[in-house]
Amino acid sequence: HRDLELWVVNDGSTDGTAAYLDRMSAIDPRLKAVHHGKAQGAPVARNLAITPAQGEFITGLDDDDVFEPTRIEKLLRAWRDAQARGEQFSCLFTQDLFVSPERTETSRKPSRVTFSELFSYNTIGNQVFTKRQYMLDAGLFDEQMPAWQDLDMFMRLLRTHGPALLVDEPLYTLEVA
Repeated sequence: HRDLELWVVNDGSTDGTAAYLDRMSAIDPRLKAVHHGKAQGAPVARNLAITPAQGEFITGLDDDDVFEPTRIEKLLRAWRDAQARGEQFSCLFTQDLFVSPERTETSRKPSRVTFSELFSYNTIGNQVFTKRQYMLDAGLFDEQMPAWQDLDMFMRLLRTHGPALLVDEPLYTLEVA
């Protein structure tokens, strides 16, 4: 999928990342870079990417994780399919692939997560695919939260727009120690 806008928030790096991102954004105008001289944290960085974005949909990628090459395509297709079935939902999430030197495991997330279920456990994970407007409606990420900001956002997102639906494929990879 090539019709996209990629926002990268360089949250206080000191290793040449800023210069690299500036060079890449000069080559490909779909890449938009925001630089912080000092780290301000994940909620601030995520909101800085969501707020100016122009696309209908939003998803996130943490700096130490990887999207599988078909992630965006499959999420867009799943969104359209769920809408065509008349489902009411707030976001999509996927299985995760956990990779370590010793082994590789795939998460076993449920097919549907409701607002009340998130009080027991964050079965969604740390990234969703949703409409940008839904995140704005839910109030974006709480920039005062040093931890658990994903769960907090997901609870508000699901309370505002309905359950989260699983795309049952490992399309997000996390390296673990």
